[in-house]
Amino acid sequence: MQRSSGFTLIELLIVITISAMAISLVGGLTIDSITKFKAKAEQIRLKSFLRQSSHQAFIHEKQLTVKSTANSLRLLRENKSVHILQFEYLTFQDGELHINPAGFFSGSQLSYVLNGRRITLGLQSL
Repeated sequence: MQRSSGFTLIELLIVITISAMAISLVGGLTIDSITKFKAKAEQIRLKSFLRQSSHQAFIHEKQLTVKSTANSLRLLRENKSVHILQFEYLTFQDGELHINPAGFFSGSQLSYVLNGRRITLGLQSL
């Protein structure tokens, strides 16, 4: 009797099932990690935007206003929109933040919501 080499159908199904289970476990963790990294990147973008706005006010010697609405920040110079920054993961309360010609913020902090948590950013530390 001749024995054929290869795998049986049962062995292949078991390997495919184990592989699918492993991929589903790792896939869920990977998606969560990607979401966390994107949210962290938005926080870094927010700080960079505020720093750059402060520098612009100082360089141009003009008062600037940062208007916050829901998921966006708008930089205004002389009531004209200069720059708009949209966010996917950060949410702001409607309000205004002024930057004087010396580059200093009118308030001491900016609050936003990230994944249901309120976070307060100290503006003097920028």
